[in-house]
Amino acid sequence: PLVTDEHVYVVFFRDRRHELTCLDRSSGDVVWRQTFDDGLAGDPVMVGPWIYQLSVRRVLGDYGDLILRRIAPATGESVLDERLVRMHHGEALYRVGRPALVGDALVYRTGGALLCCDLLGRTRWIRRMMFVPPEAYPALFDYRATDDLLVIDGRTVVATSPGSPTVVAVDARNGDDLWSRTQPMLRRVIGRSGNAIVLGLVGRIEAIDAATGQVMWHRRTTADYDALALAENDTLLTLSLDEIKPRRRYPNRPVTRQTQWLSVTDGSVVQTLALPEQADQIFDAEQLFSDGESLYSLTNADAGHKPLASLAVLEPVKDRPQVADASPDEPIKTPVLLLGDLKRDKLKWEPWHSVGPFPAGSFDEAYAKSFEPE
Repeated sequence: PLVTDEHVYVVFFRDRRHELTCLDRSSGDVVWRQTFDDGLAGDPVMVGPWIYQLSVRRVLGDYGDLILRRIAPATGESVLDERLVRMHHGEALYRVGRPALVGDALVYRTGGALLCCDLLGRTRWIRRMMFVPPEAYPALFDYRATDDLLVIDGRTVVATSPGSPTVVAVDARNGDDLWSRTQPMLRRVIGRSGNAIVLGLVGRIEAIDAATGQVMWHRRTTADYDALALAENDTLLTLSLDEIKPRRRYPNRPVTRQTQWLSVTDGSVVQTLALPEQADQIFDAEQLFSDGESLYSLTNADAGHKPLASLAVLEPVKDRPQVADASPDEPIKTPVLLLGDLKRDKLKWEPWHSVGPFPAGSFDEAYAKSFEPE
C-alpha cells in the first residue's frame, strides 16, 4: 500500500472488480472507494499532489492495454488515463509491482519488459527482456520480487522482471543497455552499498559491480532471500530463522537460527549473534524493514496457511506488547512481527506483535488498531 502522513491507499479486489481504497491512517476508517472496470496493476505511488496507478484494459483478441491513471488523493477521481503500451494479455501483464521515480519520469516493469513514461502518460521508451513463460518455469513468477527497482545516481535503473532470468542496468534517459547478467536463481535485488549491488538468490548471496555487472563475490547462506538487508558500515544483515522441528527431507541438516553481518566488500563474516531462547517459536523471516532506528521482520507467515484478512496499524512504543511464552502444545499459529535494534553491539530480537487472530491469552492487543475490509 501507499502510506502518507494521514492516509493509506490500498488496492482491493471485491465482487470481481478492483477498487482503490483510501483509509484514515489513525483509525482505519474508509475515506473513499473508487472502483474501476480495468484491472489495477502494481502499487500506487504519489508524485507531487497526485497519485499514479497503472491499470490493464482488455481489448479485442489476446491483448491488453497498460493504462497510466492520475488520481486525485482527496476524492479518488481519475483525472487522466493514457495508454502506455499494448501487450499480450496474461498474468505477466499484471506483475508490475512498485515503480521508480527517475527525474520527471516513472519506470515500471511488467513480465518480461521495462517501460518509462512521463507524468502525462507519454511513453518514452520500452525495453524487452529475456522472458520465460510461467508454465515453463513458475518460480520466475511466483518468487520474483516486484518492489526492488534500484536507481543509481538518478541516471541508471537496475531491475529484474517477473519471468526473466536476468538482472539488467539501463540508461534511464533512453532505456539503452549498460550491462546485463543472467542468473536463473535470482529472486531479489537487495540494494547498493558503495560499488556493490547485492542480490538475493536461492540459498546464496551474490555481489556484483554496479558499473559492469561482474561478480565481486558470492557465498552460501541459510537466510531466506527476503531476510537480507543492508546495514551500517558497508555490511549486509542476514536473518536465519529455521523452524525447530524434525526434518523429513534433510534430517541431518543443522537448524540455523542466527543474525549474521557480512562485509559487502568481500562477503566475509563480520559478526554472528544467536537468537534469544524466547524466540524459539518464531520462524521463517519473510521480510526485513526498518524505521531508521529499529529493525522489523515479518515471521510465521505460513502459520496456519491462511491468507491475512485484515490490515493493521501498529505504533511502536516503549511498552511494546510481548508475545507470551507459548507451550509446545499450543504453538503460535499467526504471523508475528519480530523487533530488533539496528546496531550490532546491542541487537536483541524479541517477538513484538501478532498480525492476525490471536490464540487466547498469547498476545496483548493494547497497542494495535486493526480493521477488516468490508
